[in-house]
Amino acid sequence: MSIDNLMSDMSLEEGVDLTSEVAYVNLYQLNSTLKKDDMVMAMECDDELAEELGLVADDILTDEEDDEELVTKTSIETEARVNNFCETHLNQPELKLNSKGKKPYRKYTDEQIDHFIDLIASGESVKSACESTGIALWSGYKYKKTYNNDPEHGLIRRKKRGAKGSLFKLKQHHAEWIISYIDDKPTAVLDQISESLCRTFETENLSISRSALHRFMRAYCALSMKRLEKIPARRNHIDVIEQRKLAVETWLGDEEMDFQKNCVFIDEAGFNVNITRNRGWSKRGTPAKAIVPSARSTSITILGAISVDGVIDISLRKPTSSVATKKRKVDGREVKINGRVGTRSEHFLTYLSSMMDCLDRNGLHGYYLVMDNAPIHKPAAIRELIENRGYKCVYLPPYSPFLNPIEEFWSKVKAGIKRNPLDSSDLLTPRIMESVTNVTLNDCRGWIKHSVSFFPRCIAKEKML
Repeated sequence: MSIDNLMSDMSLEEGVDLTSEVAYVNLYQLNSTLKKDDMVMAMECDDELAEELGLVADDILTDEEDDEELVTKTSIETEARVNNFCETHLNQPELKLNSKGKKPYRKYTDEQIDHFIDLIASGESVKSACESTGIALWSGYKYKKTYNNDPEHGLIRRKKRGAKGSLFKLKQHHAEWIISYIDDKPTAVLDQISESLCRTFETENLSISRSALHRFMRAYCALSMKRLEKIPARRNHIDVIEQRKLAVETWLGDEEMDFQKNCVFIDEAGFNVNITRNRGWSKRGTPAKAIVPSARSTSITILGAISVDGVIDISLRKPTSSVATKKRKVDGREVKINGRVGTRSEHFLTYLSSMMDCLDRNGLHGYYLVMDNAPIHKPAAIRELIENRGYKCVYLPPYSPFLNPIEEFWSKVKAGIKRNPLDSSDLLTPRIMESVTNVTLNDCRGWIKHSVSFFPRCIAKEKML
């Protein structure tokens, strides 16, 4: 016997026992669910069959509308009978049904719905689109019907609830104060910012939680936490700022000198086999750790030069040993030990000669050779060698690494080595050269352009560069 026949045999007259009343209501609820599921399955079959037969969307929609109207009409009539009986005779809240006959509301995001419509428009079936987007099949048919009725305007979104306008207690003048405060104290924590803010605007009786302050700083002040770059105090000293301004004005005043046309940037960097990344993965709640050799490894010095024409020349030099170059105290007495000799001026002179030979071979004679003011770059013999070969010597102002594009070159080379740490069987030199080959012409030109972008700020004598 079907549920419909069973319900028709049961009457909702006064005087029936409570067990029968409850049974009728439960049968109604079960029957409504089954009918709705049957309709969804039928609609799904109709959709798949329509695709096979090549039916147009209007024909399908007509059938869907007829089915939906029939089920809705029957459901409303039966639901009205049950609700009326429950209100009149039972007076038991747990037996009362949802007056609208709806299932619990399930919210879908605009992204889900847009993705669903895109799939439908591209020819996907409703079932397939629902499986891909996580939308219930019943909702999928409703979305498809709404979209097909007005494809131009699509689906109408629900208005978001809640108060209109800004929800922040803090306003524009608070944001300006916070930005100024962070400029002076970039390492300040939220508690410190909140305390200083409330103290500064105590006449406004401000009170704000850390989470609200954090949201305001991110959304309204465009501030976020980043890895801190530690800048030497001397970089912001007034004398250094003046030297920086004078250097840039001198370069711009030289009609022949152009960073992006005829300058070669020279520097050296040190590498060793223990070089590793500063960040790593670990389980949530545990620190990231990695084992590194405890013994100090041999370092290699690279001398390099780049320009708008790409990487000019790379030279690797291992430190050599010399006898009795250092003294160390052992048991209260001084002893002489073998020491390592780093890169010295004579090494740099040798490299410069080789590098200028390379420039000559490639038709780049007469370029400006730009380098920092490291001690090995400053001897008079260095300038004399450069000028005797027909090149021009330029020194960067102190504490101004951002004006030397080759600093970014070293960063990329080291990052390439850190990405795949060396093991005991690896040799450092080939790995360095492999990383150098990954530097492109566009990389070099981009780094030089980035350095040039600091010129106006140097002339304006800005700090924190």
